[in-house]
Amino acid sequence: MGCNTCKQSNAGTINNVEEQTVKLLPDNLYDGTFLFKVVAFIAIAIALPFLVLLLFGQVFLSFFFPKSLPKVGKRLKQFFMGIFMKYAQFKIKRSYKQREKQFKKTVDYVNETIEEVEIYDNESKNDE
Repeated sequence: MGCNTCKQSNAGTINNVEEQTVKLLPDNLYDGTFLFKVVAFIAIAIALPFLVLLLFGQVFLSFFFPKSLPKVGKRLKQFFMGIFMKYAQFKIKRSYKQREKQFKKTVDYVNETIEEVEIYDNESKNDE
């Protein structure tokens, strides 16, 4: 009963209702952004308690040992700079050893392709 136009429009609305679903997971779940967000959240969740402890320690030292606070800060800075310098030296040594290994078989720096190239001097310009 009814015209074909009404039946087609009703059929179209029924199909649209059936196709609408609620997506529980985002479409870009596996393209890296979701994984990055999870890793960043975990890193922040791990770092926050350490930061809170550091701030409590700073407040404790500033209240009860105000004279020793500059000494502690200087020692802490030297400690982290020492770790940074050791890491930099390690990276330099590692890259140096990689270069040694890469060029270990190279005895001389003569290239055969350069020897095959003939170089002509223009003697006519030099004679004049």
